[in-house]
Amino acid sequence: KSVELRANYQLEIERMLSLLGDSAADARRGAVDILKLETELAAGSLTQVEMRDPTQLQHKMHLADLQKISPNFDWSAYFTAFGVPPGTAVNVTQPKFFTALDKLITDENLAVWKTYLRWHVIHDAAPYLSVRFVNANFDFYGKILHGVPQLKPRWKRCVEWTDDDLGEALGQAFVSRTFSTETKQRVQAMAKKIELAMQNEIETIP
Repeated sequence: KSVELRANYQLEIERMLSLLGDSAADARRGAVDILKLETELAAGSLTQVEMRDPTQLQHKMHLADLQKISPNFDWSAYFTAFGVPPGTAVNVTQPKFFTALDKLITDENLAVWKTYLRWHVIHDAAPYLSVRFVNANFDFYGKILHGVPQLKPRWKRCVEWTDDDLGEALGQAFVSRTFSTETKQRVQAMAKKIELAMQNEIETIP
């Protein structure tokens, strides 16, 4: 089953690269290169069993530590771009992955990296693009990978995206239109009673 999924995944990449304008030969070669690169990155990652051990996922590091395990990646520029204050420590769940990544940065051809990054940009954007990209993305990630027989209507997808991206703002608008001052006070009082009941349970149960 895994071999079949990988073959379909490679076809998905090839199809997407073709939609970007690559020739059939370039798209096929790009898909092979991407699958090979991602397989090598996966080899440097923890297995699912290893990730069940919390102690294997705790590696507090500062910028200098990260730069030591992957010197070919400009962590300073990366942190600056994301607004991470200097001196901030981060938890690096998989240091071996970044060591593997660092080796691939120097060993792998630059053209392969460019194709790999193009693929991930188009993959992330696919659900929001024209119908050809939407359908190609759904054929693999919906039908093949998750067994979903049919794409949801566009209006339903738009509602879900609005809720996902603007959930808090949407909630505030809903509350302002739906909840009166009296209703708000009643809900707050109910929430307080629930909190007190939970506190009582925590303090009294053996």
